[in-house]
Amino acid sequence: MKLQILSHAGMTVTSSAGSQLLCDPWLIGSTYWRSWWNYPPVADELIASLKPDAIYLTHIHWDHFTGPSLRLFDPDIPIIIPKEPAGRIARDLRQMKLNNIVELNHGESFTVGDIKLTSYQFSVFADSAIVIEADDKVVFNANDAKFMGGPMDQVLHNHPRMDFVLRSHSSANSRICYEVTDDPYVEVDDRERYIQNFAEFVQATGATHAIPFASNHCHLHKDVVDYNRYAISQQEVADYFVKHDITDPELHVMISGDYYDLSLIHI
Repeated sequence: MKLQILSHAGMTVTSSAGSQLLCDPWLIGSTYWRSWWNYPPVADELIASLKPDAIYLTHIHWDHFTGPSLRLFDPDIPIIIPKEPAGRIARDLRQMKLNNIVELNHGESFTVGDIKLTSYQFSVFADSAIVIEADDKVVFNANDAKFMGGPMDQVLHNHPRMDFVLRSHSSANSRICYEVTDDPYVEVDDRERYIQNFAEFVQATGATHAIPFASNHCHLHKDVVDYNRYAISQQEVADYFVKHDITDPELHVMISGDYYDLSLIHI
């Protein structure tokens, strides 16, 4: 199995037999009204190399669900999504003339060639995570989903061994726009708490390796450029792991184009 990072929250898993699953492809341009940009950008040759057999979209947010990137691929390619009450994801895909849609219930599995994926939903907004199995390796792409407690227990009951876990490590919440009226200089977002949450999450999975993920973007529009100060880099996560002597799971800082051939990693 080859695991490759593409972008902010985009990744592929390719089996030894050549089956390829593409997740959350934001590959070109910007999103959120030209305010969010991939950092670093995705190389043209990397985009051209992608030959997915299916695409999985974790949720409707535009840094995970981007029309221009989806239109780069064959319109008949299966697009796998979490089944959610409002039906917004499927409806938007059909409006884009993408009709080969596979909706998965919570905990339901689907196969892409010799890759098995299982979708787990989190919250009524259908944020989801995906467990990917191929070549006797297991990857947990939690993305923006914040599983803990009972929901995490269910995932681990079904997948007691995980090799890699990926999850967001920085805030993208609107509360960073808030201001405390009687103390305008107080910080309303706790940056270190995000890193701590990431560390607690990846440790709870029991995975051997962890990748800080789904937070690799920058704000370039003049109205939001100041919010870059809230961004948490992967290196800050790595420094936190060193500071707190966290060695299990082993942390890997990976940017666009980086990959691991899991068949060469002894886990």
